[in-house]
Amino acid sequence: MEYHLTLDDNKFVVCDNENKMKSCFKDLYTRVGCSIHYLNEQLQHCFSTDIIDKMPVDCDIVQEMFDSIRQIVSHMRRSHKQSKLSRKLQSYSDSRFNSAFYTMDVFLIVLDELAGILDRTYMNDYMLIDKDLLASVCLFLKPFEEVIEQFSCDAKPTIYKVLLLRQYLLNHYKIHPDDHDGMQQIKRFLEKRIQDIWISQDVHYTTTFLHPSMKNFHVNPDLQEKAIELVQQEILKRQPITPSNTFTPTTTTPARTNALDSKSTASKGLLSYCFDIPKNDLQSTSISYDELKEYIALNVQLTEHDDILHFWLQQKLKFPILFSMVQDFYAVPALNTSIERLFSSSKNTVTDKRSSLGAEKINKLLFLQKNLTLLKSFDKKKSIEGNTDEVKRKMIEQPSSTISNVNEGQSITTITKKFKTNEDDITLSDDDYEENDEVDLF
Repeated sequence: MEYHLTLDDNKFVVCDNENKMKSCFKDLYTRVGCSIHYLNEQLQHCFSTDIIDKMPVDCDIVQEMFDSIRQIVSHMRRSHKQSKLSRKLQSYSDSRFNSAFYTMDVFLIVLDELAGILDRTYMNDYMLIDKDLLASVCLFLKPFEEVIEQFSCDAKPTIYKVLLLRQYLLNHYKIHPDDHDGMQQIKRFLEKRIQDIWISQDVHYTTTFLHPSMKNFHVNPDLQEKAIELVQQEILKRQPITPSNTFTPTTTTPARTNALDSKSTASKGLLSYCFDIPKNDLQSTSISYDELKEYIALNVQLTEHDDILHFWLQQKLKFPILFSMVQDFYAVPALNTSIERLFSSSKNTVTDKRSSLGAEKINKLLFLQKNLTLLKSFDKKKSIEGNTDEVKRKMIEQPSSTISNVNEGQSITTITKKFKTNEDDITLSDDDYEENDEVDLF
């Protein structure tokens, strides 16, 4: 291979969840499924598929409503009547994540405005739309959009969010007695599909446990035991000679907290609902120092906006093995859409005029394109620092130049005075000579 890639069990490959991709990346490395693809596929099936895996979807109430909405939206966009609406209608697209939510959400906003604009041929479709059901569906789908936004961040680690946000969505499917029949159908279908299709992997358990605000698995405490076992196994791999890493909890005094302990989870973002509830009396072990035991006993609460990598950088000396695990596992993204964007960028980079570019040059060009904004910010910082240093240098040089000018002026004045004194001396000596000559003549 031109890029000289070496693949083994320690390498992670993030790809979508099609059968061809699964069969292609099943050996020699660890395949991680794209979390957004898992979620988006089930949402597509919910609104646009009758049968999946030889089983009926059974969401006919919502699908009929969604078909009516799509027909009205398509007509309004073709007839150019949407200029009379307060919002531009959004067409449904299979290639856009959670596209059904965008279509229905905008449609709900302008639903009352459509009554006076629609043609009579589409009034039957309009009358079939239950506004209360539509509002309930949009409200139900909003957390899915927030989860997709959480996974889509490519500037910070996202892999540790997958397990608990998946569990958060499963808890979101709870059926209430007053739910519409269409809502009950959606909740049953999505709950079953996500449990069966969206399978959590070992890296999800490990990375979730390595977040100090998620290690107790408040959303689902049953997941903690498996996470601890996986972390113990990884510690044994990275530390061949260890006395004992078996975890047997006993009651002790509360653990100390550092400067980050004072931070509370006051943030009301989606991820904050997955954080552990702070405990006043912490249960831990009181045996000799052990990284896993010390980490479990650590009473630190990070907010949703805190930098998890900065936290582990501060704990590098205290937890060296766990820190090395964070370095390896937190580099794995939760989705592969950023890689797909790079494929699109490479297509635009390698054109008919640039057909002979080597792999190394393409790699550098893609790196510059992806990190151009970040590199510009570094350049701005350097230019600002350079201007500041230049101003400081000028401020320092200005008084020194003034002093040097004063010294030069003083030295010139001194030389002039000396020169005049010498001239006077010379004049006096000449007069003396003249007097002496006159005396000699007499």
